[in-house]
Amino acid sequence: MTHEWQPAELAERTRRALGAEEDDALLSLARAAVEAGLADLAAVGRRGIDGDGPTVVGATDPLAQAIGDLEHTATGGPVRSLIDSGDDLLTIGDVATAPAWPEWSAAAAATGIRQMTAVRLHADRGTLGALLLYRTTSVPWTGPELELAKLIGVHASIVLAHADGTAHLWRAIDARNRIGQAQGILMERFSLAADTAFEVLRRYSQTTGTKLQSIADDLVRTRKLPQSDSDGPAPN
Repeated sequence: MTHEWQPAELAERTRRALGAEEDDALLSLARAAVEAGLADLAAVGRRGIDGDGPTVVGATDPLAQAIGDLEHTATGGPVRSLIDSGDDLLTIGDVATAPAWPEWSAAAAATGIRQMTAVRLHADRGTLGALLLYRTTSVPWTGPELELAKLIGVHASIVLAHADGTAHLWRAIDARNRIGQAQGILMERFSLAADTAFEVLRRYSQTTGTKLQSIADDLVRTRKLPQSDSDGPAPN
């Protein structure tokens, strides 16, 4: 029996998911798609780096994971095509005869899936990935089903954007802590005030063309200013 998801229910599931680990949060929404009868298998494909295939997370079944991973070995695939095109939706009515990606098509059909729909996941800064829906039957998706898939995709986009934002925040906090540690080393070694120690780091960054965080990382690791044979502060 399928579940008829209401927008308020999905919103509540997403609210709870935001407090969970990213994989668990995305798995919850992939399961919502299966529970609604949109797919027999589902997963989320995170956008790959530099044209690589998607990183599959939140798979409802090991087979969904394996199908998503095919784009790492096949030449091209639907998820990369959807992400590159910027379209909101891609539906393949017969996986075995998808002409655009023959290598992927043959491998995917061999797993037993018959159809696939991918919903683009995106936020203000661009595409984050895709919600991947697989059917083992030839029953086509209806218009209302595709609209529900898009709605679940919106919620998955929120989870991905939240996870990315949280990761970015922690990276920023870690970078600031490193810079603070580097300032402390200079303050102790050269009896500098905090703002003067920061200015030393900033000037080294400018004169060497190196990011401030990298300067700080090197100083914390080596206890020496980079490209310096002396223990003196940065040049004026």
